[in-house]
Amino acid sequence: MFERGERQGELLRLYYEDTFRNEGNKVVTLRQVENGYQFVSNQMAE
Repeated sequence: MFERGERQGELLRLYYEDTFRNEGNKVVTLRQVENGYQFVSNQMAE
């Protein structure tokens, strides 16, 4: 489950706690494209 999200232009960042690998807080970044979203990254949240 995502804890929060933010949008900056065409980028969407979704924050969540990694309970699968138990690695703490992470953020997945998606780019809005014509027919949906493109995956950009999945990394540790600052």
